[in-house]
Amino acid sequence: MHASAPIARTILVVEDDRTTRLLVATYLAQAGYQVLEAGRVREGVAAFEDRSIDLMIVDGLLPDGTGMEVIRTFRERGHSAPIIFVSAFFKARQGHEVLSQQLGVSGILEKPLDPDRLLAEVQKALLSGSKTADATQNLGNASSGVSLPTAGI
Repeated sequence: MHASAPIARTILVVEDDRTTRLLVATYLAQAGYQVLEAGRVREGVAAFEDRSIDLMIVDGLLPDGTGMEVIRTFRERGHSAPIIFVSAFFKARQGHEVLSQQLGVSGILEKPLDPDRLLAEVQKALLSGSKTADATQNLGNASSGVSLPTAGI
């Protein structure tokens, strides 16, 4: 009797910079993950509408919107996979709290990305699951007046 190979986890990478997206996708594929790629908000939304994903990695700024838009849409449509937020400019502590508490973001990484740190964060997020039950509830109950600035993400 042959043991079947484990099913690869599917990761959606939403990143507008083609070089960064290719490097992340290649590194994750070499680590054994199935990788879907998107370069815009609408492409990212279409990708998770068409397929089941286990993790999403989202850039903060995209040509047609922000990574926050992708995350909010993902959560509003009932998806519970963990999310890693990536940005070259994201340093505001208040923004970290909004992303993690209200939107269930599992991790936040700053660019330039270190491949080993990225992989460690992916593994951590997949092992720990997501915070989506609370995040999904918080989407409708976000009455704290705290909003994440979209400029400079």
